[in-house]
Amino acid sequence: MWEPVKSDIAWMDKLFSMLKEGGKWIAPITGQVFEKKGKSLILVNEGIPDSSLIFERSKIIGSKLGITVIKKSEEEHE
Repeated sequence: MWEPVKSDIAWMDKLFSMLKEGGKWIAPITGQVFEKKGKSLILVNEGIPDSSLIFERSKIIGSKLGITVIKKSEEEHE
């Protein structure tokens, strides 16, 4: 299983703190859009192929920072 290095964790911590509530981050390599909602990052366009594993890796990094990374379709079930 992939494990983040310190710079991955620091990067997400900085990104998350810079985003305002409802702010969006677009992953440049895939075009996936994540929206900040409380202590969550929500993937809003699930249909985009994720060959770079951006969602899965973001989920792992987020767990180290207390940030929940979920797909929009899972949001209603949380």
